[in-house]
Amino acid sequence: MGRPELVGRIAERILRGLAEGRWPEGSALPSCRHLAAEFGVSFHTVMAATHRLAQSGLLATEPRRPTMVPEGVRGRARGLLVQRMPRSDRRLAILITEFWNPPQRNAFYGTLVASIQQEASRRSQSVVVVPLPMGQQAETAQRVISGAYDAAVFVAFTAEYMASIIPFHESGFPLLVFNRRIPGYELPTVTLDDYGTSRRLVQRLAELGHRNLCLVGSYDTHSEVNPHPVKGRGRAVGWTDALAELGLMEHCVLPVYVPWDYDPGIYEGMFRRLLRSSERPTVIVFGNNPLARRFLADEEFSRLAVPGDISLATFEPAINMPRSADRPPLTSIHIDPQRTAQCILETLDQMVAGSTEVQTIRVPLTIDMTDSIGLPNC
Repeated sequence: MGRPELVGRIAERILRGLAEGRWPEGSALPSCRHLAAEFGVSFHTVMAATHRLAQSGLLATEPRRPTMVPEGVRGRARGLLVQRMPRSDRRLAILITEFWNPPQRNAFYGTLVASIQQEASRRSQSVVVVPLPMGQQAETAQRVISGAYDAAVFVAFTAEYMASIIPFHESGFPLLVFNRRIPGYELPTVTLDDYGTSRRLVQRLAELGHRNLCLVGSYDTHSEVNPHPVKGRGRAVGWTDALAELGLMEHCVLPVYVPWDYDPGIYEGMFRRLLRSSERPTVIVFGNNPLARRFLADEEFSRLAVPGDISLATFEPAINMPRSADRPPLTSIHIDPQRTAQCILETLDQMVAGSTEVQTIRVPLTIDMTDSIGLPNC
């Protein structure tokens, strides 16, 4: 028999399906083996969950016959769910990798976590930031699952932390992985429209006359692969797709630059030689705030006039940047952190309530143009 807490979560998912009319009244429920494969749990766990619902009169079971959905069960299931509406004292765990802990180390994650905390406080809910050590992923995940938490959101997921996802999935614990879709795991998420925003930015730069463009990506750009043709793609794919469609790829000496080593040599070798040459890009867009900061703090690059010699922009808020009197604030591509936090908490509310049809929310980004983008110096 499945573990009690897991059986309860699967029973809740079936109850939500009954309330939504997923299985018509008077029809047979799919087999336990079919549901086990759908929910990613064992046959015995589904058997125990359906038996629990049958004891409450929500399903009709007979030996060696299909489990049936009784007449009138949809209204009863809805009534039960109303009684289980989200509590105002919910406790949320924010999982973050040890590399980005504390979140304030990164302008984007720091702003997002603070916004989630503020929105949760407004709802009289509590939030705890839970660091996730690389070597203790499963153990930390299990502590959250078995602890006094109602749901969790992972705000800085990378592929190396896949081992932390498995315990949540197996237990049915409500987990939202922010801005990531994980192949093979049907997890709702709140994502950023990086793909569409990159395309819009390339279009604007092309309209200004820029032809030789460069996107400086972070190391997770290497794994920016998703089977979905558009929805699952990020800023690097949107960038290169737009360059190709506008016929600019052949003019770009280095369309995308992705450093393998963050410390110390982000901008070394080929990149420095290119910036010293006559083929230097007329515009560089940084994939995140730290990449922009490192560039602006570099003694050699700080001699470049912005936007006279080169135009610059960055994804994420352009805060904590090295400043000089003759350099304008950077053009930035950023989210509305408050709205994003609201979307995250609203999605978690639905997951905790047991909804089986939670929709992925896609949050648009804003391009805040400043004088750091000018006409190309051809």
